[in-house]
Amino acid sequence: VPGQVNCALCHTLEHAGATGGVGPNLNDLRPEAAVVEKAMRDGIGPMPATTWLSDEQMKLLARYVEWAAKPR
Repeated sequence: VPGQVNCALCHTLEHAGATGGVGPNLNDLRPEAAVVEKAMRDGIGPMPATTWLSDEQMKLLARYVEWAAKPR
């Protein structure tokens, strides 16, 4: 998909096997789903808006990041 970016290139999220070192470490940040979804929809800083996912996919991904970033 044109413009598609792999989140793991920039972000670390242990559960997903992502080890990017450019963006925030999501394990440390532990963002709430609403914050993740807003960042994906609008972009934030150098992170571009996510335009290739459906609304439902964005909601599910945001909920996953919130769940996966919680300490076990």
